[in-house]
Amino acid sequence: VPIVATSNRGHKEIISNEFNGYLVNIGDYKELVNKIEYLINNKEIKEKFINWKLTKYMIKFTDQGVP
Repeated sequence: VPIVATSNRGHKEIISNEFNGYLVNIGDYKELVNKIEYLINNKEIKEKFINWKLTKYMIKFTDQGVP
């Protein structure tokens, strides 16, 4: 699932902005709404984020990512 979250230390560790989700400035509610609406209306971007997360998972946590 693509993620939209505020840009704080914890979120920055698990979300790569524009690769598997969006990070918005804390308190920027308009940008938060804009990013959520963008994901809802853009299936291609949503799929890109999902595929990137699956690839990252495969590389990091399975032997398929080990050369």
